[in-house]
Amino acid sequence: MSDEIGICVRTLNRSIKKLEENGLIQLVKGKVLIQEEGFFKMQKEIEDYLDGYSKNKHGK
Repeated sequence: MSDEIGICVRTLNRSIKKLEENGLIQLVKGKVLIQEEGFFKMQKEIEDYLDGYSKNKHGK
């Protein structure tokens, strides 16, 4: 997976651990599982991030 996205394994492991600690994903038998609740949390965080980025970029 790290090769696919172009980051080192340690960075990927730290990122996965953080997502798991925040309740966004679960690791099940070495696979990443995203439950519906985690999906909607991630979606909201991305929307909030993009909304803030858009406002900062356009000076609103």
